[in-house]
Amino acid sequence: NRKKWTLSGWYKFGMSAQAQAYWANMFFCGSNGTNYMEAGINNAGFMDWVQTTGGLNARRTTNRKFRDSTGFYHFVFVWDSDNSTAADRMILYVNGVRETSFEDTTLLASGANNVQSNWNNTIEMKIGRVTTNTAAYFEGYMSHAAFVNDAVVAPTVFGETDSTSGIWKFK
Repeated sequence: NRKKWTLSGWYKFGMSAQAQAYWANMFFCGSNGTNYMEAGINNAGFMDWVQTTGGLNARRTTNRKFRDSTGFYHFVFVWDSDNSTAADRMILYVNGVRETSFEDTTLLASGANNVQSNWNNTIEMKIGRVTTNTAAYFEGYMSHAAFVNDAVVAPTVFGETDSTSGIWKFK
């Protein structure tokens, strides 16, 4: 299903995310060269998640920077283009908390239920690498990557807050 899915993964940067080139922080990408969906940390340290099919369909770029290379981040990407609420068609969770503050937001237009993501498509898909550059790999560690087709899944399915430390951890 290209209209509804959830992608979860735990990522630890090999060095400061801001010190790396953009493509060295690519989490996932589905592309045929022109049409693509990709998510990664940009040169300024912000998460940038983009969907384009013949032009920009949707984008979420966080106000929050991701620079910590000492621990894992848990990112959950939810795509639900049939959702009646525009802000709920493209959801990002970080360590169990929904991101709500964005530097750049282009929401899927009303009635965008015909927009299918370029992830989970018949085009080339990569985890930890951009599809258009064979030398661009994620620099760091990935753990417990999970893709759930045809469902919106809460981050609590994948992680939980430790009752003693208060730290978000793998479930």
